[in-house]
Amino acid sequence: MNKGGFITLHKHKARRTAGFTIIETMIVLAVSGVIFASAMVLVQRRQPEAEFQQAINDTVTIIRQNVHDVAVGYYPNSGDIQCKELGELQITSATAGQGENQGCIFLGKIMQFGVPGDTGGNQQEIVYTLAGCQHQHCSNGTFALEATSLADAQPKVIAPTTSDTSVPDKTQAVSIENGLSLHAMHFTDTGGTSHSAVAFGALQSFGTYAGNCSGGLCSGSQQTALYGVTNASPSCSDPHNTAEQDKQCLAGQADIPSNLVAASEVTMCFQSATTEQSGLITVAGDGTVGVKIFSSKDCS
Repeated sequence: MNKGGFITLHKHKARRTAGFTIIETMIVLAVSGVIFASAMVLVQRRQPEAEFQQAINDTVTIIRQNVHDVAVGYYPNSGDIQCKELGELQITSATAGQGENQGCIFLGKIMQFGVPGDTGGNQQEIVYTLAGCQHQHCSNGTFALEATSLADAQPKVIAPTTSDTSVPDKTQAVSIENGLSLHAMHFTDTGGTSHSAVAFGALQSFGTYAGNCSGGLCSGSQQTALYGVTNASPSCSDPHNTAEQDKQCLAGQADIPSNLVAASEVTMCFQSATTEQSGLITVAGDGTVGVKIFSSKDCS
C-alpha cells in the first residue's frame, strides 16, 4: 500500500508539473497584455518625437547643401534663360549656351521658410537664385570696373515679382515634412544687433580691388557671406498669403540691396506639429549649421 501510494503520489506530481492551470494562464496573459499595452503607448509617444527629429535633420541637410552650392559656385544652369547687363540686369526666357550670359554673375541663394503648401499641407522652403551685374552700373564692361558690392551689382532674383512678372521662375520648392513649421527667424548683423527676418541668403562675397594688390583682384578675397533679408514693408510673412504671393513678395524684397544685410548669424525656430517640442537651427557666418532641441514650442 505504501509503495502503491507512493507511485500514485508520484504520478500526481508528474501531472501537476506538466503545464499551467487556467488561473496561471490567465495571469500570464493579463501581465503580457499590460506589458504590450505599455510598449504600444511608449512607441506611440516616441514616434512623433522621432518624426520631429527627422524633419529637423532634413531641414539642416537642405540648408547645408545650399550653402555648399554657393561656396563652390554651383548653379544648375538649364540653358533656358538669358541674363545681360545693359544699364540694368535684364533676365528673360531664352536659349542661352555656356558663356552667353555675358556680364551676368551668380551671386548666391536665398532661402525662405514658412511658405504655405500649395494644397494647405506641409510648409515649404523656397530657394531663390540671385544674379547680379559683373560690372558697376551694369555697364557691360564699358568702363571695365568690376562690381565690389551688392549696390554695384544691382542684384535680381530669377523669379517673377509683383512688379515684374516677366522674369522666368528659377525657384526651387522643398516640402518640409512631418508638419514642421517656422515659428520665428532672426539674424544678427555684423554690429551685433538682432533683426526679424523673412529669409536669409548665402552669397558670394565680392572681390577686393586695391592698390596693395597691384591694382587687380586680391588673391583669395572671395568667400561665402551670410545675409539676412529684413522684414520690410509690405511684410512677406502675412499668414493670409498664398505660396505664390509669398514668392513674389520675397523676390521683390530681395531685389533691393538695402534689404540684404550682412549677418554674423541666422537663427530659425521650428515647431513640431505633434509634440511639445521645437528646434533652433543656427547658421553661423562661416556657413556652419547647428541645431538644438527644446521641450517647448518657442525654442526657450
